[in-house]
Amino acid sequence: MNRKIFEFSGMLAGAFFLTMAINLFYKPAAIFAGGVPGLAIIIMNFLGSEFYDYLGYIILAISVIFFVIQLNYLGKQKVFKAMITSATFISLVQLTTGFTRDIHISDNLILMAIGGSILAGLGIGLILSNGYSFIGTIGLAEIITKKLEVSPGKGILMVESGVIVVGTLVIGIEQAMVSAIALYLLSKMVQSITYGMYQYKQVLIVSPELDHIKNRLTREISENSSVLIAQNAAREEEQNLLMIVIRYDQFKQLRDIIREYDPHAFVIASDVTEMLGEGVKTV
Repeated sequence: MNRKIFEFSGMLAGAFFLTMAINLFYKPAAIFAGGVPGLAIIIMNFLGSEFYDYLGYIILAISVIFFVIQLNYLGKQKVFKAMITSATFISLVQLTTGFTRDIHISDNLILMAIGGSILAGLGIGLILSNGYSFIGTIGLAEIITKKLEVSPGKGILMVESGVIVVGTLVIGIEQAMVSAIALYLLSKMVQSITYGMYQYKQVLIVSPELDHIKNRLTREISENSSVLIAQNAAREEEQNLLMIVIRYDQFKQLRDIIREYDPHAFVIASDVTEMLGEGVKTV
């Protein structure tokens, strides 16, 4: 019970930060940084200034459409928590409109994009990290990923690119460029909150000097490594392969150690999108 209350409180805090990002930064600057709020801002600008105080209702109308779509494709259980988050967010957007209407932050679009993306990224990161999600373009991207059999990243890119294109036609190219910058900053902020400020790489190393390299790397960088037995496809010979997980900021140090022992070592480095357990955090 305490855990559920903690997660719900985290979702509320996230919804509040996201609301402030919309009402104080994105809406005044007409920045449509993707998602249902981005679509709502585009529609609000298309309808005219008399709809400025009704952004929450516009978001609600769009969310209902996405709710029906996601309910048919993703099922009730997955949509339930998203519905709670969206209802909370929409209520906060509309309730705080009167308090934020006369607050002026800046006339600089880039500063507004940066400020809004920091707040929105913090809000979305808190929501996702506490097990909640949204009714909206994220769910649509998930459906596209399944139907078209593309990667999640491509699914999200397709949907959010569509929002930017529509915004370009309705509001203009300058706002679209700033919105694209805001969307990029937002994604980085969300990634930092949900996966931690340190990002990780998985590195695979093949070298005749693997024992020396392994000893240095496990002693100086990380103990989170494994030696795997592989087979050279061309020569059909067995060879050892070292797999190690490191932080981004340790990659140069790792590369220098490998080059010290074997400048021609075969190395593959890839981003780690998710890890379970506490082992790497002790590095």
